[in-house]
Amino acid sequence: MTHAKLIITDSQSMSVEGAVLGIPTLRFNSFGKKISILKELEDKYDLTISFIPGEEKKLLHKIKELLRKKRLNIIWNNKKTNMLKEKIDFNQWMIEFFNKESKNINL
Repeated sequence: MTHAKLIITDSQSMSVEGAVLGIPTLRFNSFGKKISILKELEDKYDLTISFIPGEEKKLLHKIKELLRKKRLNIIWNNKKTNMLKEKIDFNQWMIEFFNKESKNINL
């Protein structure tokens, strides 16, 4: 998936994975705009785009539009970077949390 230029899927999980990797992700299913994480990735960060059944022509138009863009990977990587700047590094948070808590425990 990391080397994909574009992801077209009906999967919520693949849509999130693609978006977080900074790959333009087009999702085609009946859950468009109904799942909070995907709604945030679409509306706030413009990392994924949803289409519902009946919007096949819009989907095909968007595919063509994206594939014609020069530097598409750079554009989406910048969007990903902006999104990640607003998020915490969960691994680092866990390390800090357990280091702090371990000092409060008498072993």
